[in-house]
This record gives sequence, structure tokens and C-alpha cells, in this order.
Amino acid sequence: MNNEEKILAMLSEMKADLSEMKTDQEKMKADLSEMKATQEKMKADQEKMKADQEDMQTTLTRVAVTQENVVLPRIQALYESHGTIMEKLDTLAPKERVDEHESDISIMKDAITLLRMDVNELKKAQ
Repeated sequence: MNNEEKILAMLSEMKADLSEMKTDQEKMKADLSEMKATQEKMKADQEKMKADQEDMQTTLTRVAVTQENVVLPRIQALYESHGTIMEKLDTLAPKERVDEHESDISIMKDAITLLRMDVNELKKAQ
């Protein structure tokens, strides 16, 4: 093999290598383009998440303000009203008085039952 043939063989090899390098470069360009598209999508998603987070923060702030200015005062008013009602109940009908009435009612029920039995016996006797 003479020098010309060796040079031609080397050039053929270099041409094949160069062609392979071009193919690899095209693949890299395609991958890079795909990565850029993915990056843009991620940026858009991130912006949407930021907007959603701001909306959630606004809603959370509204809920906190409503709770502080509306709900908690109403709960406090209910608590105070409950206390007032309990005090009035204790004043109007103390527990001892209620217990005493329950005892009297029980005795009356027993007396009524006995009276009914007597009335029934009297009716039978006639």
C-alpha cells in the first residue's frame, strides 16, 4: 500500500468519524432543544404555582380576618349568653328546689295510683 492509498484510507476514516460526530451533534442539539422546551414548561408551571399560592394566601388571610372579626366575637357572645342563662336558671329554679319538686311529684304519682285502685274497687263493689 503506497502513501496515497494510506492517505485516502485515513481521509475515509476521518470522513466517517466526522459524519459520526455530526450525527452526535445533531442528537445533542435535539436534546438541548427538548431540554429548553421542558425548562420553559417548568417555568410556566412555576409561575402558575406562584399565582395559586398568592390566591391561597389571599383566601387564608380573608378566613383569618373573618374568624377574628366575626366568628370569635359571636362565639364569645354565645358563651356569655350561656353563662347568663345558667345564672337565671339557678336563680329561678335552684337545684334543691327542683329536687324537692321531683320528690313531691313522685309522691303524688303514688297517691294517684292508690286512689285509682280504690276507685276501681269501689266501682266493682257497686
